[in-house]
Amino acid sequence: MKVIFLDTYPVRRGSQVFFEELADALIDKGNEVKKVYLYQYDGSVTIKINSNDILLNASQKSLYEKFPTVQPKLLFKLEKIVNDFNPDIILLNGSRTLKYAAFAKPFFKQKTKLIYRIIDSVVFWNSSYLKQLYYRNIILKNIDAAIGVSKASLDDVKKLYNFKKKSTVIHRCFNANKVDLTNTSLIKDLIEFKGNNKVILFLGNLTQQKRPEKFIQTIKILQRKYSDCVGWIVGDGVLKQQMIDEIEKHNLSSKIQFWGYQKNVFPFISVADILLLTSDTEGLPGVTLEAGYLKVPTVCPNVGGVKEFINNDSIGIVTKDNKPETFADQVSFLLDNEAYRKEVGVNAKNKVIADFDMNIISNKYIDFFHQIIDSEKN
Repeated sequence: MKVIFLDTYPVRRGSQVFFEELADALIDKGNEVKKVYLYQYDGSVTIKINSNDILLNASQKSLYEKFPTVQPKLLFKLEKIVNDFNPDIILLNGSRTLKYAAFAKPFFKQKTKLIYRIIDSVVFWNSSYLKQLYYRNIILKNIDAAIGVSKASLDDVKKLYNFKKKSTVIHRCFNANKVDLTNTSLIKDLIEFKGNNKVILFLGNLTQQKRPEKFIQTIKILQRKYSDCVGWIVGDGVLKQQMIDEIEKHNLSSKIQFWGYQKNVFPFISVADILLLTSDTEGLPGVTLEAGYLKVPTVCPNVGGVKEFINNDSIGIVTKDNKPETFADQVSFLLDNEAYRKEVGVNAKNKVIADFDMNIISNKYIDFFHQIIDSEKN
């Protein structure tokens, strides 16, 4: 089977990392896979680019993105790649990949199937009524099937766009082979830096939807009860300076540590006591699986498909709302009950291994791809 993985740009973020790992898994299982990226990316934090992959390097700021909503030159390049490679499937990693594949499809020489991978909540991101009409009546007409990273994500697409074509849920997964705890000197330094403090971890991009300010506010509340509670922020993004200012405003500079972007996050997770997720929207956050595998329990709001992993209190804690006071209450509960916290960590690891293994997930993708291909023959 020949598959194109179409993505926006090769930034090293959760969705792109999963695409990279899934592509490798499909190749290992005997499939031919090519990753194609639409836009230029000038950052240094990139995922692995294979010799077979293609960077089209278009500008996201082109006026054509506003009207007619696609760049003609970029569309032509994509059509040529597809017609030269002749894939059975094009897997679309959400976002702008949908519109380019949809507009290019009438020009494909073969009956390539387009599958939309739903990575987040379209209800959250597509609040504009005109945009909803655009996707419902134009773009999704040319999409053949959909895969939700969570049931919640898939349900959003069905509801908002009245999507009735073949679809399924295939969760994010965790690839245990990528866990790197070999840097023992770093882990030793982190443990020494931690000292006797309780470490609450924020791991992710410093962007609006991740709500890092709520993490800071939660640490401030926890300080009233635990003088030995500290926050670690692993990640970078457009809100970094704003978060630094917020920390200084609340006199928390000695209690919250910025570690910046880390290619290998596992030493930081392994030393933390609790992962705190404060996002407004998620698909199925991979960071909860990473923390779970390392026996670190998660406290998070009920967003996206988090309950499809943390499906009861023995796996982690899903809060009733997304207020810092509520986060602090639940973090306090885990800090005050060490034996229970450790039990939750063990349960989380067992669930990751049982239900979110890359071999299981990649086989589900392959099976679904064959269903879509075979449907054309029937």
